[in-house]
Amino acid sequence: RVLNCRTVLPQQRLRVYIVGIRTAQPAVAGAGHGHGHGNGNGAAAMVWPEFPVLDTILQPLLEAAPSADTYLTEHQFTKVQQSAAWQQDPEHRLARPGSRARTLMASYISGCALKSEFVWTKGEQRPRFFTPRECARMQGFPETFKLDACCRNPRRVYHQIGNAVSPVMVAAIGAAVLRALGVVRSPPRHRVGTRVLSAAASAQREVVRPCLELLLAATPVASRPALAAQCRGFLQAGDPDSSSAGAPLAAAGYGSPGFTQRDATLTGRLLGSGTSESCRIAGLCTVARAAHYPSVGADGFAAALKAGLLEAVAGQLLDPHSTAEVRRLAVVTLTNLCQRAATVEMTVALLNSHPRKGLAALRQRATLAADSAAQRSTDQLDRLLEIGQI
Repeated sequence: RVLNCRTVLPQQRLRVYIVGIRTAQPAVAGAGHGHGHGNGNGAAAMVWPEFPVLDTILQPLLEAAPSADTYLTEHQFTKVQQSAAWQQDPEHRLARPGSRARTLMASYISGCALKSEFVWTKGEQRPRFFTPRECARMQGFPETFKLDACCRNPRRVYHQIGNAVSPVMVAAIGAAVLRALGVVRSPPRHRVGTRVLSAAASAQREVVRPCLELLLAATPVASRPALAAQCRGFLQAGDPDSSSAGAPLAAAGYGSPGFTQRDATLTGRLLGSGTSESCRIAGLCTVARAAHYPSVGADGFAAALKAGLLEAVAGQLLDPHSTAEVRRLAVVTLTNLCQRAATVEMTVALLNSHPRKGLAALRQRATLAADSAAQRSTDQLDRLLEIGQI
């Protein structure tokens, strides 16, 4: 299943997670249902965890006094400035403290001239790299994790963290596997967790409690109370299929055995979440990636689009509450749908049904906006309008 850790962590990180259960495994009476397969021999289905969409941003994770060796040297900064990406849009290479980071890579240091993201504080002569601890926080490693024990070369720590799978995501998936196997009925709290979250109101939400405990352990102490409140709201929501007032919505990615009705329901709620930018972005990312990979449940995905998902995506373009980033991702999503044989016809038909003046007004807003994300959406919007012959 394709999951994005940006739902709980301030980092864009899509990864494919594969779970296999041996067919010789005995059946477990009364264990999970939902996303996934039975093992062909009567064993319970693996229920993929549903993660809360949290309002996590980079700012609380940044260190107040980073060491001098994290700043780019003059030679490194010259190479960065000579890159095509920097010359086209310097801001695209700079971290936005009020948002999420781009995907951390193993080549974060060695490939800095081409694609790495930097922190540039006002008044500083040159930008800096994320510190190793900031990278660890973005991945979900607890504050107690000793980075200097990873390897002797400090720069090698970046390589190791960039190669890592987020332990926060694995904690939830591992708990779901144990539940499917009947090894544990209620997953124990992770030994490095903060141990401040009470048992969830439902078995489905209880599966992600170890994940959220670990998330809090990876968060600076000063920022934990606000984040813990969001986690409690998600865990204590009485009915996982209803939207409790103030509680974070759920996201579950997509994947085998296809784009299910449950996937469509969760994604639709995210897209219709009012003024929540995090939820809208999570919903758009799910649809955009599902459109990008034609092998993912074509029939179920097309049915979900016809049932209202496509209209919800297009609606982000003209909604006055949509931020520049939401509008940009809506354009990317519709462009992906126009390039997929199974969805191009319905997408173009929907685009042609929208008033030209509404889309023209959107283009004007994007052109005049100071936000570089909105400016970048202009070229893609022009391309989309050409595809839709509007």
